[in-house]
Amino acid sequence: MAPRRPPDILRKSHAHTEGKARARSKRDLLDELTQSEATGAPAAVLLIGLAGVIYDGDRAIPGASDAIAWLRRHAIKHFFISDPSFTSPVAAAQALQALGLPVREQEILESSDVAVAAESAWVISDDIRTGIANAQEAGLKGILVKTGRFRAGDLGLGIEPALVLDSIADLPAHWGTNDLHTRRDSG
Repeated sequence: MAPRRPPDILRKSHAHTEGKARARSKRDLLDELTQSEATGAPAAVLLIGLAGVIYDGDRAIPGASDAIAWLRRHAIKHFFISDPSFTSPVAAAQALQALGLPVREQEILESSDVAVAAESAWVISDDIRTGIANAQEAGLKGILVKTGRFRAGDLGLGIEPALVLDSIADLPAHWGTNDLHTRRDSG
């Protein structure tokens, strides 16, 4: 088996703030993703889906806002992976804030821009077939939430997430007890 090629993290992502274009380069994002490793802090980075994970239709997933606040309070590096329904990270942030979700524009990556993140990243998804399976194929860990696209039959597909949660609201309770922030041995 040939060794893996170093991952490409992100093509240029464009967002408009106060009429000025802002681009996040691959290098900038890679620096953000690996910054915690360089400082000696836990190396985990969470890549969190939006649709089905923190909101469903026109409502926030119960407890999602508290989970986001918890991530910030504990300085856990995280990014939200947008879906094609949003035209830009700015539009996504505005729509999510209107639902009561404290998501910031700079925390949002467009789904088409994300290829793979540095080995300590965790993907949180409601879709075992794409979100979790693709994360595992890329060498990342997957956390499946039982909201959004999740169906009970998903657990019998032979795809084994590292953790299954009822919702993103359960992440804080499982983070410390399962030592997810430093675990690297499970898929």
